[in-house]
Amino acid sequence: MFKVALAGAAMAATLWAGPATAQTAGKVQLAPGFSVDAELLRKAQAEGKTNFWCSFPEPECAQTVSEFEKLTKVKVDFVRLSTGGILTRMSKERAANIFSVDVISHGDPPVWNDIYKAKKWITAYEAEGMKTYPAQFKDPDGAYAAHWLIANGIGYNTKLVSPADVPKSYADLLKPRWKGQIVMPHPKHSGGFAEAVAILSGMLGWDWFEKLNKNAPLVTIGSQFNVKPVVLNGERQAAIHAADAIFLVDAAQGKPVGVVYPEEGTVVNQLFAGLVANAPQPNAGKLLLEWLHSPPMQSMLASHYWLVPHPDAVYPKDRVPLKDLKILTLPATQGASATSAKEKFSDIFGG
Repeated sequence: MFKVALAGAAMAATLWAGPATAQTAGKVQLAPGFSVDAELLRKAQAEGKTNFWCSFPEPECAQTVSEFEKLTKVKVDFVRLSTGGILTRMSKERAANIFSVDVISHGDPPVWNDIYKAKKWITAYEAEGMKTYPAQFKDPDGAYAAHWLIANGIGYNTKLVSPADVPKSYADLLKPRWKGQIVMPHPKHSGGFAEAVAILSGMLGWDWFEKLNKNAPLVTIGSQFNVKPVVLNGERQAAIHAADAIFLVDAAQGKPVGVVYPEEGTVVNQLFAGLVANAPQPNAGKLLLEWLHSPPMQSMLASHYWLVPHPDAVYPKDRVPLKDLKILTLPATQGASATSAKEKFSDIFGG
């Protein structure tokens, strides 16, 4: 599912091709686009390793770690966990006064603001790449920042939906044409869709959801990643909150799926990274954050068709870049709106 497109991988590789190390004015260039403070590198290498909990897909996690280790000579012990898994483990360790992790990465903005930052479980660190990000992708105090973005469009089956019928907006999905032909997640099972429901209810009103319900959509249990198979196998012809990257990868491989970005705007979920307070290897953790927010690392994620916040990231030719999308994001400070949206959605669709 998350196989790298060859063209995108080649593009990302060119970004960090070149001399292994160059040093100027206290900075060490480990790869083109990835320069770090020489003293930070020395301290990180003295610590020898960093512990990383990440929630993005296994191939991306593994590639992130592998490239970092090659460039920095710092080992990474990483564990792939869901957002809930990371929060649960963090909570248990804090309660037991255990500090085993340096850097964490996952979605669910309110968790970062209302729990991690509020309880001081993370500590501010502004990596160089973060300085280039728009304000909506980072905490104003530097406690965390997005390094990976999921753009969610309207996915569809290209064999079953004619070019003339492809929905161009959320409003189009209310047409009788789509009765019994739509699939979407449930916000109680998908944090990303909970953000979308909070955004769309504020923008379109709950009346839009009431009308959508008359078209009898299939509401699945699971994340937005679970809707693609339903569209691919033709059980439903279109998907709301379709993670565009996985549709684009399949389309590049010749599978009968496509994705469009609604005229009203594209809901983008943010996956943040942050330095954990009382990290056992703080310098190695900071070095890892420098890598996560660097142009070559961001370009590697982009080669998998994901969106990224760094303006210098290189995208595959068949991937719409961030700058060309009208994006909609839920501020991390508005967690309450996502919580209430889950309940209202359940009132309408059940579950």
